[in-house]
This record gives sequence, C-alpha cells and structure tokens, in this order.
Amino acid sequence: MKTSPRTVAVFALFVLLALGIRLTYLFQASQPPVGRLVILDSQVYQSRALAILKGQRLPTEVFRMSPAYPCMLAAALAHLAQLYASVGERKPARLVAEKGLERCPNYGRLLHIMGELASVEGDLAGALEYYRRATKSEDAKPSYFFRLAKLLMAEGRLDDALEAVTAGLKKEPENVEGLVLLTQLQRQKGD
Repeated sequence: MKTSPRTVAVFALFVLLALGIRLTYLFQASQPPVGRLVILDSQVYQSRALAILKGQRLPTEVFRMSPAYPCMLAAALAHLAQLYASVGERKPARLVAEKGLERCPNYGRLLHIMGELASVEGDLAGALEYYRRATKSEDAKPSYFFRLAKLLMAEGRLDDALEAVTAGLKKEPENVEGLVLLTQLQRQKGD
C-alpha cells in the first residue's frame, strides 16, 4: 500500500508537535524554579481532550497551557478511524470509532463515521440511528443532515428527508449538496 505525501506530512506534523511538547516538558521539569510546578501535565491534556471529544467547549478561564495538544488528541481518534475507513479497513475503523464513542458518545464526527460504516455494511437501520445522533451533536455539520436525508429518501421517507435537508440548509444555506437534494425531494414529492 502506497502512502500519500499528504498522509506522511500529517503524520510528521503530529510527531513534531508531540516531540515539541515532550521537549518543553523535559526542559521545564529540569529547570528550577519551574521544575517545582510542571506546566505541561499529561493528565490535564487528557481530560481536556476528552471534554473536547464530548463536544464541550473549551473553558473561558485562562489556561496556562497551549490548547493545541488536547485538540489534536481529541481529533486524532476520529482521524484514525477515518483513515482506516478510507482505505477500506472497516474492522479497525469500527474498533477505533467504537472506542472513541465509549468515552464520547455524542462526538458527531465519530457518529458520522459509524453511520458510513454501517451503511457500507448494509445495516441501514444502524446507519440511520448513527446519522440521527450525529445531527443532534454540537459539532453537527450540514453533510451529516444530507447523508441522513439520502438514506431516508432511499427508504421512501420523503417528509423526514425534507426535514433533514432543511435542517442542514439552516446551518449552511448556500450548500450545493443540500440545494441539489432539496430540488430532488421537491421533484419527487411533486411540490
């Protein structure tokens, strides 16, 4: 399997960021008086990453650490599942996404990935449920609504599909995919 240059660049960026954080930690831990109060605490980053995955906003109080690390950590799980899914490795993608959903049951991106996997595997009821949950998440994107609408259209549930498309277009009124779906639905309904 050939790895694309973009994938290598993203991986290299993750490695460099992680290395930079660890070097900063070592520097701070070895320097007095900073060594008495370690600013880079992995437990803090872990808890902030889990909060982000759960869809919670970053706190408004001053945070003495860079929020980049917990954000990267929160996105890494979903990104890994997406990478597995994109190369057809459904079983590892499902395992990674399920692990993420155990900790963060309302993370829209992971729900969307699980919906895609269920759809590809022919589990339309499961796909519909994952897409419904994804559209209710705080980080819901218009594409989640449109994917739900497509599945509902395939089942002949045009009113429900129209409702999903309308909700997606409320988030992004100029979305071409949503406008095309809206037009198709209107034609099918005869409006």
